[in-house]
Amino acid sequence: MKELLVSLLGKPEGIVLFQLIMAARFTVLLSLLAFLGGGIVGAVVCTLRISPSKWLQGIGGAYVWLFQSTPLLMLLFIIGLGLPKFTGWDINPWTAAGLALTLYASAYLAEVWRAGAHVPAHSAADHRAASCTRRLGPDRRLHGADHQRHFARLHHRLP
Repeated sequence: MKELLVSLLGKPEGIVLFQLIMAARFTVLLSLLAFLGGGIVGAVVCTLRISPSKWLQGIGGAYVWLFQSTPLLMLLFIIGLGLPKFTGWDINPWTAAGLALTLYASAYLAEVWRAGAHVPAHSAADHRAASCTRRLGPDRRLHGADHQRHFARLHHRLP
Protein backbone atom coordinates (compact mmCIF):
# COMPACT_ATOMS: atom_id res chain seq x y z
CA MET A 1 0.00 0.00 0.00
CA LYS A 2 2.90 2.30 0.78
CA GLU A 3 4.31 1.86 -2.71
CA LEU A 4 0.90 2.55 -4.25
CA LEU A 5 0.49 5.82 -2.34
CA VAL A 6 4.06 6.89 -3.18
CA SER A 7 3.51 6.15 -6.87
CA LEU A 8 0.20 8.08 -6.89
CA LEU A 9 1.13 11.09 -4.73
CA GLY A 10 4.90 11.27 -4.90
CA LYS A 11 7.64 10.64 -2.37
CA PRO A 12 6.90 12.76 0.72
CA GLU A 13 3.10 13.01 0.40
CA GLY A 14 2.57 9.29 -0.20
CA ILE A 15 4.71 8.33 2.78
CA VAL A 16 2.96 10.83 5.06
CA LEU A 17 -0.50 9.63 3.99
CA PHE A 18 0.54 6.03 4.54
CA GLN A 19 1.76 6.86 8.05
CA LEU A 20 -1.49 8.71 8.83
CA ILE A 21 -3.56 5.74 7.69
CA MET A 22 -1.47 3.34 9.77
CA ALA A 23 -1.70 5.64 12.83
CA ALA A 24 -5.51 5.87 12.52
CA ARG A 25 -5.87 2.31 13.83
CA PHE A 26 -4.06 3.32 17.03
CA THR A 27 -6.36 6.30 17.41
CA VAL A 28 -9.41 4.07 17.10
CA LEU A 29 -8.01 1.57 19.62
CA LEU A 30 -7.18 4.29 22.15
CA SER A 31 -10.62 5.86 21.68
CA LEU A 32 -12.32 2.52 22.36
CA LEU A 33 -10.13 1.96 25.40
CA ALA A 34 -10.90 5.43 26.74
CA PHE A 35 -14.62 5.00 26.20
CA LEU A 36 -14.86 1.53 27.72
CA GLY A 37 -12.50 2.21 30.62
CA GLY A 38 -13.96 5.68 31.16
CA GLY A 39 -17.45 4.22 31.13
CA ILE A 40 -16.64 1.64 33.78
CA VAL A 41 -14.75 4.03 36.06
CA GLY A 42 -17.28 6.81 35.32
CA ALA A 43 -20.15 4.56 36.42
CA VAL A 44 -18.40 3.95 39.74
CA VAL A 45 -17.69 7.66 40.23
CA CYS A 46 -21.27 8.54 39.27
CA THR A 47 -22.51 6.08 41.89
CA LEU A 48 -20.30 7.82 44.44
CA ARG A 49 -21.63 11.22 43.40
CA ILE A 50 -25.31 10.26 43.80
CA SER A 51 -24.91 8.18 46.95
CA PRO A 52 -26.62 9.42 50.14
CA SER A 53 -23.27 9.49 52.02
CA LYS A 54 -21.64 12.92 52.12
CA TRP A 55 -18.19 11.30 52.32
CA LEU A 56 -18.73 9.29 49.14
CA GLN A 57 -20.16 12.35 47.38
CA GLY A 58 -17.07 14.29 48.42
CA ILE A 59 -14.71 11.61 47.12
CA GLY A 60 -16.57 11.47 43.80
CA GLY A 61 -16.65 15.26 43.58
CA ALA A 62 -12.91 15.51 44.28
CA TYR A 63 -12.21 12.92 41.59
CA VAL A 64 -14.30 14.81 39.04
CA TRP A 65 -12.76 18.15 40.02
CA LEU A 66 -9.20 16.81 39.84
CA PHE A 67 -9.47 15.19 36.42
CA GLN A 68 -11.69 17.82 34.82
CA SER A 69 -9.36 20.61 35.93
CA THR A 70 -6.20 18.87 34.69
CA PRO A 71 -5.51 19.29 30.95
CA LEU A 72 -5.34 15.99 29.09
CA LEU A 73 -1.87 16.70 27.73
CA MET A 74 -0.61 17.34 31.27
CA LEU A 75 -2.17 14.08 32.42
CA LEU A 76 -0.46 12.23 29.57
CA PHE A 77 2.90 13.78 30.51
CA ILE A 78 2.48 13.03 34.23
CA ILE A 79 1.50 9.39 33.71
CA GLY A 80 3.75 8.68 30.72
CA LEU A 81 6.87 10.60 31.72
CA GLY A 82 6.55 11.77 35.33
CA LEU A 83 5.66 8.49 37.04
CA PRO A 84 8.46 6.49 35.38
CA LYS A 85 11.02 9.18 36.21
CA PHE A 86 10.09 9.68 39.86
CA THR A 87 9.02 6.15 40.83
CA GLY A 88 11.35 4.09 38.66
CA TRP A 89 8.44 2.10 37.27
CA ASP A 90 8.64 0.99 33.67
CA ILE A 91 5.30 2.06 32.19
CA ASN A 92 4.37 0.93 28.69
CA PRO A 93 3.30 3.92 26.51
CA TRP A 94 0.02 2.14 25.67
CA THR A 95 -0.71 1.67 29.35
CA ALA A 96 0.12 5.29 30.12
CA ALA A 97 -2.05 6.61 27.29
CA GLY A 98 -4.90 4.27 28.13
CA LEU A 99 -4.82 5.16 31.81
CA ALA A 100 -4.68 8.92 31.15
CA LEU A 101 -7.54 8.79 28.65
CA THR A 102 -9.60 6.56 30.95
CA LEU A 103 -9.19 8.91 33.93
CA TYR A 104 -10.00 11.94 31.81
CA ALA A 105 -13.05 10.44 30.11
CA SER A 106 -14.41 8.93 33.32
CA ALA A 107 -14.60 12.31 35.04
CA TYR A 108 -16.69 13.79 32.24
CA LEU A 109 -18.90 10.72 31.80
CA ALA A 110 -19.56 10.55 35.56
CA GLU A 111 -20.66 14.17 35.64
CA VAL A 112 -22.90 13.80 32.58
CA TRP A 113 -24.57 10.72 34.06
CA ARG A 114 -24.94 12.39 37.47
CA ALA A 115 -26.67 15.34 35.84
CA GLY A 116 -28.97 12.95 34.00
CA ALA A 117 -29.80 11.13 37.22
CA HIS A 118 -30.96 14.38 38.84
CA VAL A 119 -33.40 15.40 36.11
CA PRO A 120 -36.91 15.45 37.59
CA ALA A 121 -39.25 12.88 36.12
CA HIS A 122 -42.30 14.26 34.35
CA SER A 123 -45.59 12.45 34.36
CA ALA A 124 -47.34 11.24 31.24
CA ALA A 125 -50.06 13.81 31.92
CA ASP A 126 -47.52 16.63 31.68
CA HIS A 127 -46.32 15.31 28.32
CA ARG A 128 -49.85 15.00 26.96
CA ALA A 129 -50.72 18.50 28.16
CA ALA A 130 -47.60 19.92 26.55
CA SER A 131 -48.34 18.21 23.24
CA CYS A 132 -51.90 19.54 23.35
CA THR A 133 -50.72 23.13 23.71
CA ARG A 134 -48.39 22.65 20.77
CA ARG A 135 -51.35 21.64 18.61
CA LEU A 136 -53.21 24.84 19.41
CA GLY A 137 -50.88 26.76 17.10
CA PRO A 138 -49.54 30.32 17.30
CA ASP A 139 -52.92 31.96 16.67
CA ARG A 140 -54.69 30.22 19.59
CA ARG A 141 -52.39 30.75 22.56
CA LEU A 142 -53.70 30.33 26.06
CA HIS A 143 -52.86 32.99 28.62
CA GLY A 144 -53.28 33.32 32.38
CA ALA A 145 -56.49 31.80 33.74
CA ASP A 146 -57.40 30.21 30.38
CA HIS A 147 -54.09 28.35 30.47
CA GLN A 148 -54.72 27.07 34.01
CA ARG A 149 -58.30 25.97 33.20
CA HIS A 150 -57.10 24.16 30.07
CA PHE A 151 -54.48 22.16 31.98
CA ALA A 152 -56.88 21.45 34.87
CA ARG A 153 -59.39 20.08 32.34
CA LEU A 154 -56.72 17.83 30.81
CA HIS A 155 -55.62 16.45 34.16
CA HIS A 156 -59.23 15.60 35.16
CA ARG A 157 -59.81 13.67 31.94
CA LEU A 158 -56.68 11.56 32.28
CA PRO A 159 -57.02 8.12 33.87
